[in-house]
Amino acid sequence: MVGMTMKKSVLYWLLLGVLLMASCQQKAEQGGSENAANSTVLKNTKVKEAKPGAQVGLASDNRILIAAHKTSEVEIILRAQLGSGDMQVELNPGEGLQLPGVTQPYVFTANDTGLYRLGLQISAADNGRYYLNLKATINNGGTSSARALAVIVQVGDEFASENPTAAPSAVNQKLSFDAIENSSDEAVVSLPAQELISNQ
Repeated sequence: MVGMTMKKSVLYWLLLGVLLMASCQQKAEQGGSENAANSTVLKNTKVKEAKPGAQVGLASDNRILIAAHKTSEVEIILRAQLGSGDMQVELNPGEGLQLPGVTQPYVFTANDTGLYRLGLQISAADNGRYYLNLKATINNGGTSSARALAVIVQVGDEFASENPTAAPSAVNQKLSFDAIENSSDEAVVSLPAQELISNQ
């Protein structure tokens, strides 16, 4: 009798296990068909892609070299494809830079060369590296696109020998900067720094 009870309980547990497995398989098949339906919905949905930025870039060097405590006239040259539209350029000097006499925004209409010149005066009180941020917006046939650019402004006493009132060309600026970087004396640009020591 004890053997018969044991056989019944083993049979009972086997039957319960088979039923459980059948139930799990049925739910998995239902979940799979729901996932397939969801993936079909996802495949048929169109994803909206972001518009690319405006076709604007720097044609001049991305570095401007000036001396501290002097106002220098510089020229930034942009290359852009305007089509039949126009371009507005807004300048945002980084902290420590001044743009005396700059009227913003600069507005350009399309020309044959695709080059657009921004003549401006720039100054900084202290030596160091600064950034001049530009935002160019092209308006063309009711649509507009924009691009953000940055120009490095390197300020140092070693640039004082250059004529600060002449608008240096991008080629001259690049040659001057490369001459400083590649000189045989290995000139070092000294920048102000602060150090804070914490007792943590």
